[in-house]
Amino acid sequence: MALEGPADPSPFREEHLRVVTAVANLAASRLESLRLREETADKRRLEEDLRGAARIQESLLPRTRRPFPVGSSPGRAGCAAR
Repeated sequence: MALEGPADPSPFREEHLRVVTAVANLAASRLESLRLREETADKRRLEEDLRGAARIQESLLPRTRRPFPVGSSPGRAGCAAR
C-alpha cells in the first residue's frame, strides 16, 4: 500500500504510519489464513478422490486367487506345449 502526499511537510504523522501498518499486517494475516484454509480443503478433496479411486480399483480385483495349473507359469498361460 502506498501513501503519497506533498513532499514537504508530510501530512502524515507517525500515528498514521502505525495504523496503516497494523491494517496491512491484519490484511496479510487474513489472506494467509484464507490461503491455508483453501490449501487444506484442496488436500482433503484430493484424499477423498484417492480413497474413491482405491475403492474402485479394489472392486475390479478378483475376490479369490485361482491357482495356476501344475507345470505352467503365468508367462506361458494359453501356449501349447512343445
